[in-house]
Amino acid sequence: MKQNNSIPLLPVILSYGRPDHLLTYKTLRRFGWTGPIRILCSDDDPRLEEYRNQYPGEVLVFSKNEYRSKVDEGQNYTAAQGAPLYARRAIHDLITPGMADVVWELDDDYFHIATPSNSDGMTYTAFHHKPRFSLDHVLSRIVVFLKHTPAVRALAFAQSGDFYSSTLTKNLYFSYGVMHFQNRKVMNSFFYRTSDPPLPFAGTLNDDVNMYLDLGLRHPMPVFTYPLFVIYQGDTQQNCGGMTDIYRRDGTYIKSMHTVIRYPAAVKVKPLKSTRWHHSINWNRIQTKIISEKFKKG
Repeated sequence: MKQNNSIPLLPVILSYGRPDHLLTYKTLRRFGWTGPIRILCSDDDPRLEEYRNQYPGEVLVFSKNEYRSKVDEGQNYTAAQGAPLYARRAIHDLITPGMADVVWELDDDYFHIATPSNSDGMTYTAFHHKPRFSLDHVLSRIVVFLKHTPAVRALAFAQSGDFYSSTLTKNLYFSYGVMHFQNRKVMNSFFYRTSDPPLPFAGTLNDDVNMYLDLGLRHPMPVFTYPLFVIYQGDTQQNCGGMTDIYRRDGTYIKSMHTVIRYPAAVKVKPLKSTRWHHSINWNRIQTKIISEKFKKG
C-alpha cells in the first residue's frame, strides 16, 4: 500500500501587495500555527523575487493567463489582473492530496483572530495582546471534522460583519445580535479538502458569493460559517493592490451585478447603509426546501 505523506492542513495565502506587509503570515505564527505555510504569487508579480527572498521555499507560482481559460470570468469588458479568481483555481492544481489533506485559503491582510463572547444579547470580541488559543489545536480539530463529514463541502471562520452592526470601541468589537451557525455562506477564509473537485468560484468580482450560491442552488452541498472564531482584515476598498484597484475603477455596483447576472431570480442590488451598493440575496429562492410528508397526495 502506498504511504500517504501529506500533511493534515496547509494554509495558503494569496499575495496582493508587498511581502513585508504580509499580515496574514505574521498572524498565523502569532496565534500558534507551527506547520508549513505557502504563499501564492502570480508569475507577473513585480515583487515575486522579493517574496522568494523573504520566504524561501514557501512561495508557489502560477500564471493568470493559463487559468483564464479554466474559469468563468463573468465578463468580457476589461482585464481583471488583481482578481483572486485565477489564484483560487490554481490552488487546486498546485496543492494535491499528496501534499495536504485540507487547504486553508486566506487573503494576505488578516491582522487578528478572535473568539466572540455573548452577553445580554450583545456579541463582543476582544483584541487581546496575547492569543488565548492555539491555531495548531483549532486547525487539527477542523481537519478531523472535514475528514469525518464528507457531506460538508467547505467552511470558513466568521467576519466581524457577520455579527450585524459591528463597531470598534477601544480594543473591543461590539455587535448587536448574535450570529448562529450559518449554513449558507463561506467568505474570506476557506477550508476544503484537496481530494474534492475545485470549488465553483466564478466571476472576477464577487467570486466567493457566486461560489456558495452555486453550491446551494445548482449542486446542493452544505457550506457554513463557524462563528466561534472571527477573522479581522483591513477594509478591502482601502488597502493597496489586489481588489482595491478594481473597486476603485469599477465600483461596487458592478461587483454586485456579477452575482445578479448569474442569479437574477434570487439576487438584486440595493444601497448598503446608504453609502454604497451591495447585493441582496433572497434565500428562499436559493436553498433547497424539504416538503413535509403530510402534503403528499395519493
